[in-house]
Amino acid sequence: MLALPRSASSSADVPRGTLQARRARRVAAALLAGALGIVALLAVAVYQATSWSPPSSALPVATVSPAVPPSDSLTSAALLPPLTGFVSREFDPTINHWGVDLAVPENTAVTAPADGVVVLADETVTGGKTVVLQHAYGLTTVFKHNKRLLVRTGERVRAGTIVALSGNTGEWTTGPHLHYEVWQDGEPVDPKPFLAPW
Repeated sequence: MLALPRSASSSADVPRGTLQARRARRVAAALLAGALGIVALLAVAVYQATSWSPPSSALPVATVSPAVPPSDSLTSAALLPPLTGFVSREFDPTINHWGVDLAVPENTAVTAPADGVVVLADETVTGGKTVVLQHAYGLTTVFKHNKRLLVRTGERVRAGTIVALSGNTGEWTTGPHLHYEVWQDGEPVDPKPFLAPW
């Protein structure tokens, strides 16, 4: 049989098993890249849900209320109050306290401040029973120290949906309260502009 010369770059020159192996490696690399992206997102959510906040004294009374967003990047977004409570600790990034603590009785309904997806609904060592919601405009909200979680990871929620019942869970809690964080594009946002005098 006469063999015709072929280009060195032709796929016909490469044994079939080698082509299949290359394709399998490409598919595996694509799957790994996707999985690493998901792991990175979950790692950010877990980090946000477990940040430590040392105890401090009670601060002036306020309540979370609908308000004009605090920056131009939030002008299309409005957050509803997750609950009404007294501020017992303010946002202070210098001590890694990425949100506000709202003192409320156990079993107070905690509601979603906007439509979103539950990216974490689980118990963490420091934050106790924690819910993390991802919203539009790069917003993420975090609710820690709950007594009971009423949503599951991956679930879609509407603004006003009860996502948890407040409590006193986790290692870093000094009494019944809700620790409430707002993040935008992976950066903590001071929830104070969303607070109104009570």
